[in-house]
Amino acid sequence: MTDWLGIPFVPHGRDYTGADCYGLVRLFYADVMGVHLPRLRGLVRDVGNPRETGPLMRGEAHGPLWRPVPDPAFGDILAFGTPALFTHVGIYLRPGLMLHTRTGTDSTPERYDSPIWQPRLQGFFRYKDFSYA
Repeated sequence: MTDWLGIPFVPHGRDYTGADCYGLVRLFYADVMGVHLPRLRGLVRDVGNPRETGPLMRGEAHGPLWRPVPDPAFGDILAFGTPALFTHVGIYLRPGLMLHTRTGTDSTPERYDSPIWQPRLQGFFRYKDFSYA
C-alpha cells in the first residue's frame, strides 16, 4: 500500500508524479487489480467537471462503468457528493477506511465514516468488468 501514499494531488493527473482522485483510482486499479480503467478523456469533454463524470460513473452515459454493491470489498470505489452529482471518489480499503487524494492533500488513508465524509457518501461501486474470484 505504501506505493500509493503521498502521491501529490494534481488536477487531471494520471501518474505517480501527481494524480487527482480518479487518477489515483486508475493507478491503484492497474497496479493492484490488473484492471485498466478508461482515461475518461474522449468520454467526456472535461474530466474535472463532475456534471460530466458523475453521469458516467452512474452509468447514465456510455454504458455503466460501475455497479453499486451493498457490501464493499478491498478496491471497490466510494462515491461522494449528491445523488445527482458525484464530486469525489476514493478506494475502499477496509471498513471505515479509504484511500484518496484531494486538493491540498497528497494521497492518504482517511476514515470515510468521519463527520466530513459520511454525509456526502453516496455508495460503494465495483468496476463492471471486475469480479472477486
